[in-house]
Amino acid sequence: MSDDDRAGEFGPIYLPALQRIRDLWLELEPLVGATSYDDVVAPTELQISLTDGLDDADAARLDIQWSELGMYSFHYVDSEDVNWRFDRHPNTHSPARRRHIGSRTVLH
Repeated sequence: MSDDDRAGEFGPIYLPALQRIRDLWLELEPLVGATSYDDVVAPTELQISLTDGLDDADAARLDIQWSELGMYSFHYVDSEDVNWRFDRHPNTHSPARRRHIGSRTVLH
């Protein structure tokens, strides 16, 4: 997710949450091929690579951010160019909780 999508404070990344999310995915999901962080010294995003995706996709990736303020972003992209995310962060154009599916936004 780009900072252009955000208005207000997202907050610093909360590494213990990213570590717990990683551990749960590794424990519960057999399709996890690899996990990594975008930066080993100061991570801002957890990346989970999957060996399969939705429908005809051969592979997929989740990019995950979680902040100390409880803000989050889960971004899915796959080999068939399916691209969506659900997140919670301050902005000026919609409620705090929503999902982005392609060009549509679903409010909760």
